[in-house]
Amino acid sequence: MKKFDVIEKYWDKIGDAMGDAYEHVLNCDGRVQVSIYIWEDGEIQTLEDVQGGNSYLVPKDWESRELFFITTIEASFFDAFDYVDYTEIPEDEDEREELRDETIKYLISDYRHGHVWDQLAAVKEDARNED
Repeated sequence: MKKFDVIEKYWDKIGDAMGDAYEHVLNCDGRVQVSIYIWEDGEIQTLEDVQGGNSYLVPKDWESRELFFITTIEASFFDAFDYVDYTEIPEDEDEREELRDETIKYLISDYRHGHVWDQLAAVKEDARNED
């Protein structure tokens, strides 16, 4: 199977994994990145690394399945308060944390319901051109 075909077949599964990775990256304040891979049989594999890291997965010599890199989810220099009006940032620590959590939830929802599919469509188009 070619990468394009694998992406097409496991489209929803890959998108869900990308959404989960984005959520994890934002909850870690962008200090990590998560690379998404998929085996030709649909098994998702992820690799967490420090932001800006260059680690990658390689199948073992005995592995008969093909492994495809999908994308790396990252949010360099992420600060949830960059997405809110600075005049609304409370001084109270608990209120700040609540606003941070609400902002992250909004960004994740926005990503899962739109941006993830645009990003995956671009990966799929690149795969079509590679094959």
